[in-house]
Amino acid sequence: MKILQVVHGFPPYDSAGTEVYTYNISKRLAQEHDVFVFSRRSDHERPDYELIEEERDGLPVTFLNNNDLDYSQLETTYRSRRAEKMFAEYLDRVRPDIVHVQHLLGMSIGLISVAKDRGIPVLFTFPDFWFMCSLGQRLRNDRDLCHEIDHDLCFRCVFHKPIFFPRHRFSANYRHQHWKRKGSRLLNAPVALAGAISNTWRERRLHQAFTLREAAFRRELGRVDQFIAPSEFIRQEYIRHLGLAPERILYSDYGMDLELLRRDTPPVPDGRIRFGYMGTIIPSKGVDVIVRAFNELPDDVPAEVNIFGGPNRWTKGHYDEIVAEARHPGIHFRGRYPNTEIAQTLDQIDVLIVPSLWFENSPLTLHEAAAARIPVITSDIGGMKEFVDRHRNGVTFRVGQPEDLRLRLQEFLAQPSLVQKLGDKDIYIKSVAENANELVAIYERLLRGRTIGAPTTQRPETSIVP
Repeated sequence: MKILQVVHGFPPYDSAGTEVYTYNISKRLAQEHDVFVFSRRSDHERPDYELIEEERDGLPVTFLNNNDLDYSQLETTYRSRRAEKMFAEYLDRVRPDIVHVQHLLGMSIGLISVAKDRGIPVLFTFPDFWFMCSLGQRLRNDRDLCHEIDHDLCFRCVFHKPIFFPRHRFSANYRHQHWKRKGSRLLNAPVALAGAISNTWRERRLHQAFTLREAAFRRELGRVDQFIAPSEFIRQEYIRHLGLAPERILYSDYGMDLELLRRDTPPVPDGRIRFGYMGTIIPSKGVDVIVRAFNELPDDVPAEVNIFGGPNRWTKGHYDEIVAEARHPGIHFRGRYPNTEIAQTLDQIDVLIVPSLWFENSPLTLHEAAAARIPVITSDIGGMKEFVDRHRNGVTFRVGQPEDLRLRLQEFLAQPSLVQKLGDKDIYIKSVAENANELVAIYERLLRGRTIGAPTTQRPETSIVP
């Protein structure tokens, strides 16, 4: 079978959860099938929309080069006719039997129709909320969550993101500031009034743009043959907000490369509890919540927190602010770690903290911790709460609240036995091999035109040891 995986980034250029999962599942599928990867990357030494052919551990990977995404209009954040044309030419050359989409950010939502127009079945895995939120995480500029999808909130949130809508010389606000700088006092008032009227008109136009975005996404979603939701939470959210039929969304958690998580020896207790964080350091991940919580602990507390990871190319300033805010001597920034050294990284953590401010889906770090028998402290929302509630291998705290996280830290310090009690559980984590077999069964059913039923490799709840 010829299988095409489509994803918005791929190692080594991008190594967040979705990218790493796509890499692992593609390698496993390639043991028995012809697997191709179509992805996006940014290489400023090459022209935009050049196709770059590379190989990753035997996987043929084709990158669509897209250096500077044009965010001056909302439609350009999700639709690119040029990308669709390049993808069509690629499909005609590779001729896959199945297209499995992991993410389309930076490419085009229209890639779904490009595949369907050629009679190719399309499977789509939901990694986040991009289909209902332009920023993907339903987290506003004020760090409040969007529990409902409101286009009035959408355009105010996205409009004020500099990366999305920079001030153009034609904007009313720009003209008003220009006149103020020029010192034209007589024209200030009428220009300000004209600016207010223009901004009101623009707000209405942007509100309509988000309505059109939702309509475009609904059309493309209607052409997908089958969806996969790695958490029941995100499955229910797509049913609730976009009205997708429940039978079209299959709940199936991610498969993990368990060999990478196999540790030679468990950590040796030395009287100190080593809390830890693993992942990219961006605002939505809430690493600053860890720092503020730990800052409130006494300096001589028998604990430390090891923060593994670094910023992406847009969040260096945020990272520097967090480092500067860290006052407690037990806070250590350990830098990035290669995916092949997850076990060695976990060896330096007794309790993993996942403090994300957004709902998350099914974070790979939670699976890694469970497989390594490490308890967790997570925010009490989304797929994080679902994971802890299901496996009972940790505790939750109120999202974004350093004081509440501090209380959870103190619970572990007061009762060190909690580390073993919560971590020493026989938790079923699906292997990447099981996940690959499950996907092949889905691919084969799609090729036969059959409706997909319940997953076959998801272990029943009753088999999870409490």
